[in-house]
Amino acid sequence: MEGGKESGTLVGSKPLSAFTNLLAQVVDRKLRVEPSGFPSVLYLEPNLSCNLKCPACPTGTGTSDRRPARRSLESFKSIVESLGPMIFRIYLSNWGEPLLSKELPEMVRIARRAGCQTFISSNLSLPLRDDYLADLMQAKPTHLKIGLDGFTTEVLRQYRRGADAELAKKNLLKLVELNRTNGGATCIHVQYHLFKHNVEQVEITKQFCSEHGVSFGVSKQVFVPSDIEANIEAALPELNNSVAFTQKVRSCADFELMCSWLYHCLVFSPDGVVEPCCAVVNKADAFLREADPALGNTKYLLTSFPFQRARDYFRINFQTAEDMREYLIKNVAELDGMDLRAAIKQQSHPFVCSRCSIGPEIFRFTRFPHELLLDALGALTCEQQGQKTLLLTESNRAACLKLIVLLAADVMSYESSLHVLAQVQVLARAVSAYAVKQESGGSGAFVDAVSEIWSIIANQLPPDFVALWQHFLGDSSSSRGFLKQDRPSLT
Repeated sequence: MEGGKESGTLVGSKPLSAFTNLLAQVVDRKLRVEPSGFPSVLYLEPNLSCNLKCPACPTGTGTSDRRPARRSLESFKSIVESLGPMIFRIYLSNWGEPLLSKELPEMVRIARRAGCQTFISSNLSLPLRDDYLADLMQAKPTHLKIGLDGFTTEVLRQYRRGADAELAKKNLLKLVELNRTNGGATCIHVQYHLFKHNVEQVEITKQFCSEHGVSFGVSKQVFVPSDIEANIEAALPELNNSVAFTQKVRSCADFELMCSWLYHCLVFSPDGVVEPCCAVVNKADAFLREADPALGNTKYLLTSFPFQRARDYFRINFQTAEDMREYLIKNVAELDGMDLRAAIKQQSHPFVCSRCSIGPEIFRFTRFPHELLLDALGALTCEQQGQKTLLLTESNRAACLKLIVLLAADVMSYESSLHVLAQVQVLARAVSAYAVKQESGGSGAFVDAVSEIWSIIANQLPPDFVALWQHFLGDSSSSRGFLKQDRPSLT
């Protein structure tokens, strides 16, 4: 997939402290204690307005209390400069159409200079100047997702009201060509929201994407618009998120008991508020206002009182997996077939987290360390004589150490042993201390540090990791194997 190497290179450019910060977040989340670090993900969309009137979107329908707003370039730069060293990823879209912002390309550049991946989602159904598109692609966003839910305008407009399929496809092809010119730095992906009215055009849209080297995926819309699907009974069962999610939750054996957003992410809205997640519909439900002088240093927003209160809610109310299961099922079931207006009404409860409407998305960032790990591996992997080879040597010890810390964070995201978690928590501090002394330490010190990390987590690897890591580590209980090889092979 285009953009893979570029994405991994950005991950690898972050300081070691960003990796140990992520590991600390994971451990704190698993232990259900207050976070000791900073967020690793930001939502920083440039504007709160859109050119379309999608019936399941509060921006398009005007059913929330939000009004059009834009974020200044100065504000964007200030937040990135404050939090950037610890941030791996910045989302530049949420409730608005980001390509309406003339400053979007420069925002991507600012984020990129801070070593942050950038994710953009657009409908592309708007007139865009060639020089604007060229500027955007030269900025090299990491991931560009296009919402194209129909091959013809007639079908596309049934949900994306006001959209133009031909214009969107024309813009898409321009972006694809510009991306090739820039070496394929951006992963371009078409996301097709599935409804009854557009099922017949899935294959032709998929074929179009394939012919032009664009990845394609089908998804179910979060909310089933009442004026399209009528209600939950009228929707095709396989297309209904409420039914599918309830079945998934009931069959799941285990749950985390804490929302991952409250440890890993901050959402800054262009209308000047800070929110606990990307799904807060109403401004009145935001946790903080950016202009509040009581906020102090932006770095410490995650530990401010509203976020503490939200984490306390989960700690107090969820003691078992069954508690979490019933909470998620109840909240989704009360959405009346995932209808948008019901979601807005539900979130009008005085405390938005107690009436969460995003279902399994509260666990979204349990996958984040794994996504970063795959990106980092991709950047350090090359093809040699038909084999994938990891370019890890003792001379590249910084990359080795970052990978091991990412692996620890990934394993800990799925590990439930408090004993192991406590060990890794201590280890995260030790790695940070080692990083400070890295320049004075010799190769032996490096081998010892990596070996210590590996010895703690080696026996905790889930089955799908064992083959991968043993192969380039060379041994199941020590990291010395891969440090002695110049180009270990990875199958």
